Amino acid sequence: MKRFLFTLLLLFILTAIGYAQTPPNNNVHSNTNVTERLKAVLDSVYNVDQEIRERINSAGEKYGLQSKERNDLFAVMAKSDSSNLIIVLDILRKYGWLGTDKVGEKGNKAIWLVVQHSDLKTQKKYLPFLKKSVEKGLSKPYYLALTLDRIAMGEGKKQIYGSQFTRDMTTGKYVVYPIKDEAHLDERRKAMGMEPMVEYAKSMDAEYTYPR
Repeated sequence: MKRFLFTLLLLFILTAIGYAQTPPNNNVHSNTNVTERLKAVLDSVYNVDQEIRERINSAGEKYGLQSKERNDLFAVMAKSDSSNLIIVLDILRKYGWLGTDKVGEKGNKAIWLVVQHSDLKTQKKYLPFLKKSVEKGLSKPYYLALTLDRIAMGEGKKQIYGSQFTRDMTTGKYVVYPIKDEAHLDERRKAMGMEPMVEYAKSMDAEYTYPR
């Protein structure tokens, strides 16, 4: 836990230094120094986002899904997600949705993950930015698929690509969230560079049967 908090503190220091050295209205598209600083910040954002989730998974396996140890980590995750969102929203306001050409695969994924893990209003606000990035080949198509599914789930609608699951807290098993037009599901998934639904479900230790 101490190492995670240190990482989070270091991220804020990196961000503060990076922005302090960035002149007002600097254009990331023509300034290599700005790009490198943003990559460093976003790489740290990615690490923070993933580390706390790995800790939650480990705590669930070790202590149980409803354990105090696991539940306590959700409070830590909420704080780190909130901090990451402040950083990423500031970047989005200043530079827009930065693609792999500017901040690399990890930096681009960090932006998507933070928006994906935010509230429904934020997801919907930045969905058009993500769509444009995907259309230009600067973000992975499956990012868009997962975000569309997350939004549909948040609105109480059936998902489109089958990426979202709910979890039975008693058995620990994942259950596929309802999907629309399942007959053409794999066609849609393939178009987004995603594996067949049955294979994906297996990777989540879940079961999926195609409709007859």
